[in-house]
Amino acid sequence: TPTNDVVPTLVTTRKRRVTNTPPPPPPSSSPSSSSSTTTTAKFSKSPSYRIHTTFDRKHAYIPTLRHSCGSIREYIHRKYLSQVTLGRIHPSLSLKECVHLPPTNNRGRGGSTIDCKMNREHWIATHVLDFFNEISIVFGTIHAGNKCNAETCPCMSAGPRYTYKWADGNVGTTPIKLPASEYIRLLLEWVKEQILNTTLFPTLNSLDAVPQQPEFNLTVNAIFKRLFRVYAHVYHSHYPYICSMNIDKSLNQMFGRFVWFVHEWNLVDERQLAPMKEVMKEIMDRSATKP
Repeated sequence: TPTNDVVPTLVTTRKRRVTNTPPPPPPSSSPSSSSSTTTTAKFSKSPSYRIHTTFDRKHAYIPTLRHSCGSIREYIHRKYLSQVTLGRIHPSLSLKECVHLPPTNNRGRGGSTIDCKMNREHWIATHVLDFFNEISIVFGTIHAGNKCNAETCPCMSAGPRYTYKWADGNVGTTPIKLPASEYIRLLLEWVKEQILNTTLFPTLNSLDAVPQQPEFNLTVNAIFKRLFRVYAHVYHSHYPYICSMNIDKSLNQMFGRFVWFVHEWNLVDERQLAPMKEVMKEIMDRSATKP
């Protein structure tokens, strides 16, 4: 459970730009008004003149999943999401617009029955798998560089003021402190288990195969809450390494889409988002419209 304390604040400075799309800002945390002494975590902003690359799927921490062939989720992914996964920039939509459920009358000419009847549950279920894959690849990239292990990250944290303990009913009911890498492994395995539960996430190619509520909503909220913690840890503990590999722009693009999706569908309680609140605001301000 995160401790209720200082919220990191994003501080940015102007840099010379040579491309039309500047990299989204890295976060730096600064203490809010408090009588106690705090440690400020700082993140250097990468020069905008560098060539940015993207993440490699082969580094996935937990093997990535695929939408079932011929399923509704596969159709939605291919038509609407494949252009924006792994930090890709949509040619015509902002991050804010990418997460909206496409209006029925604006889903393209010759749209299938799926286009006409696609609903909130189909849309969210498809994104759950895509976000799981992205976060597994992001953290796997860090882990492959041996930058997150029991020595460097002895506990799962999001800066000096937020720590998390693990409990899922399998390892135990009492929350336990784990190294961040082990915590994230268990977290991703748990998310994978939920996705493969066909009661929660039907895979049949039928518009009647809608995830069951309210269990679906409760599970999805828990999934996004936990996936958010991985992003929070990556930004607070490993952002300089991400910058050194020239993949910070892709990371910020992926996190931006995740943030907008959580905001659009009200999936995570505001208190859980506190470790990245200011960073999220800055990213949302910059990505609300197409550059």
